[in-house]
Amino acid sequence: MDKLRALRYFVKLAETLSFSATADYFHVPSSSVSRRIKDLEQHLGTALFERTTRTVRLTDLGKLYLRDVSAALQSIEMADEFVG
Repeated sequence: MDKLRALRYFVKLAETLSFSATADYFHVPSSSVSRRIKDLEQHLGTALFERTTRTVRLTDLGKLYLRDVSAALQSIEMADEFVG
């Protein structure tokens, strides 16, 4: 699993609460986003999102994970900019 990509998909999905909007943002099929999120959830052993046919929302653990992951991704992006 490409964990960094999965984390980026996770953060964007948490922002948009839409698999299709997240897929459009990254220019990938919705199935790719869904698969990466599923892989991430399996890796962590917990659900990060509650899904129905019409809605997507973060679980309580997903909200906590988002807080920490967002900060980590921001640090990575800042480091990339610094080096670049």
